[in-house]
Amino acid sequence: MFGLALSASQGFSGPIYRVDQVPEHFHEHYILRGYRQPKSSISQCLLSLFDPTNETLNIWTHFLPTCYFMYVTWQLWGAVNFGGDSYSWALLCYLFVCCAFPLASAVAHLFNVMSDQARHICFFLDYSALSLFSFGVAIAYRAYSFPSSLLLSKNVILVWYCDNYVNIAAFNAVLSTLLTCHTRFLPPSPTHKAMRLGAFAIPYFYDNIPILYRILMPYIFSSYQGELNRESDDPSLPLGGHYLHARQFMFTGFAAFWYASHFPERLLPGMFDIVGHSHQLFHVCGILAVMDQLKAILLDFHHRKDFLEGLIPEHHMRLPQDYRHAADVLSFFWKDTGKPVCRVSDDEIALVGTWDTELWGNSVGLLAFVFWVNAVLTALFTIRLMYTGCKLKSC
Repeated sequence: MFGLALSASQGFSGPIYRVDQVPEHFHEHYILRGYRQPKSSISQCLLSLFDPTNETLNIWTHFLPTCYFMYVTWQLWGAVNFGGDSYSWALLCYLFVCCAFPLASAVAHLFNVMSDQARHICFFLDYSALSLFSFGVAIAYRAYSFPSSLLLSKNVILVWYCDNYVNIAAFNAVLSTLLTCHTRFLPPSPTHKAMRLGAFAIPYFYDNIPILYRILMPYIFSSYQGELNRESDDPSLPLGGHYLHARQFMFTGFAAFWYASHFPERLLPGMFDIVGHSHQLFHVCGILAVMDQLKAILLDFHHRKDFLEGLIPEHHMRLPQDYRHAADVLSFFWKDTGKPVCRVSDDEIALVGTWDTELWGNSVGLLAFVFWVNAVLTALFTIRLMYTGCKLKSC
């Protein structure tokens, strides 16, 4: 190691190595310089924040956004009654995961050189936090961003979908954690890369089905009507929300491209080792997507509150005096379709499902459950790592 240090550049944390000077499982595709010392101490990892390494901007591009999201949460804490207004609980869940996932990523990139096992464990935590983020997004979308045409639909399948959207998202999040952590035990291959990307993509695409529906359906309707009306699907939705939701898809597409392609370092190996390689661009585009998503959800949270709070199950209201008997009450609740009745306005009654955003168990409670499931999975993969003594594969 001393001989390697003599031929390596020096940083605050110690020597900075070339690709041929570090173990193979620390290699990054097409990155030739800027590798930190394997088996670094905690102090060396912290000092490497100020060294010109290939990980430095990976850390800062997620640590600084964490500070931003924490600042936004602090500002909203003074403006929104999170403790007393159950309507805001889903937003609180979303803000929590916005802070958690970039922080976990920054920590993973910072400390993954402490040992072979630490590298595994750091990215187990990273993947777990990212899957938890996907679930937090689903909670916020279901609470504030679902199109009214879905929420007010009398179609049995759509009612079931609205009721179970969050539950399926919870399953997707846990499955994502399982698959992505498992890929770190697989040998490098295109299948391994596709499996990990797919494990992240499936929750993302599932979460955004109602948003795509919300954005695209007005255009589809307009082709039959001969005119374009962007709000024909839901007059309660602000156009700003549509635009921001659409733009976050663009940034997410760019992020997926950088992650999968290893461009531009693929074209000029060694040129983008410290600044400008694909993982840094992946981080930047991903954060820009989340920032747009956050703004869109805040618009929906504010502009749609009256509309969404109007969707109150009838059994939360006072029953009419005429319904005295249990049989009458039962038929009043369930009608012919077996679904609860919800009063939307004085002259409109729609059949809706039973999912209620203002129930603690549908937001904070369910997020806590998925958090602990992911924590258990991370612990199990860590035990597997220690028990098998397997070497880290290239990622």
